[in-house]
Amino acid sequence: GPLILFCAPALTGRCNPDPLAAHHGAVCLFFSSYCVLQARKGFCLPMKGCGRMQDCKVVFPSGSRLVKDIDEKEFVHVSKCLCARALRLENRETFLHEDSPGNKIGVVVRGVVRLYRHNQAGRRTVIEDVLPGDVFGTTCAFRDSSVLDVNASAVGSADVVLFDASKVLRPKCREVCEAYMQFMRNLLSIMSHKTILVKQKLRIISQRTIRARLMLYLRTVANRLKTNEFNISYDRQALADYLCVDRSALSAELSKLKTERVLDFDKNHFCLCVLSH
Repeated sequence: GPLILFCAPALTGRCNPDPLAAHHGAVCLFFSSYCVLQARKGFCLPMKGCGRMQDCKVVFPSGSRLVKDIDEKEFVHVSKCLCARALRLENRETFLHEDSPGNKIGVVVRGVVRLYRHNQAGRRTVIEDVLPGDVFGTTCAFRDSSVLDVNASAVGSADVVLFDASKVLRPKCREVCEAYMQFMRNLLSIMSHKTILVKQKLRIISQRTIRARLMLYLRTVANRLKTNEFNISYDRQALADYLCVDRSALSAELSKLKTERVLDFDKNHFCLCVLSH
C-alpha cells in the first residue's frame, strides 16, 4: 500500500509496532510529521472532538473488512453518500446510549470501543470490545424499531467513523455503483461474523462454573490469535462483567489457576500453560 505522511500538530500520537498495543489504543493512526505509517484507505472527514469541529485525515486500519476491495477514491464517494462523520473520543466517553435512536453504524479507526448494557439492578454486562477496523451497531441499525439496546464508550482515547444506517439502504446516489455494492457485501460479511461472535459468547456464559467460563473464553482468544500468550482488552472488572461473574470470585479463580500452573498472567497479559485443560 502507499506510504501516507500526514502532518498535523494538533493530531499527534505514538507509533508502536506491537500489534497487541492496539488493545490499548497505542497504535497511532492520526500522526504528526515525525511518524510515517503504511496504510490502506485514507480520506478527509469532519471530526467532532476536543470541543471543536475540524477536518482531518481518517486512515482505516489495513485489516478493516469494511473497506476490503474498495479503492480509496471510491470509498470517499461511498462515505459521502452514507453521510459519514468522524468522532474523536476521550477515555470513558460514552457516545451512544441505550434507548437512543440506533440509526448509526460505526467503525473503530483508532483505540477500543466497549459495548455494554445495564440490567434493572444497575449491574453492567460487557457485550464486547470493538478493536481497530471492526464494526459496531449493525444489530440495531436495521431493525423495525431502531433503538439502541447497548451503550458505547471509549476505552482510552479513540477515533470512530459513523455512517447513517438509513442511507445504507437508501443511498443518495440515483445509480448504485460497484463500490457501494462491495461495501454492502463487506457489511453483510461482517454481520455474519458478528452472529458467530454472539454464539461464542452464549456458549461461554452458559458454562456452569467461573473456571469453565474463564478457560473457554481464554481458549477462544488463543485459538483466534493462534498463540497461547496474548493480551486481552479487558481489565479485571470488565472481564468479570463480560463473563457475568463477580470480580472477587473471578480473581480468586485466577489465583487458583495460576497456583495450579494452568495459566500465568500479569494484569491483562495471559499465557495458557495447558491449552487442553
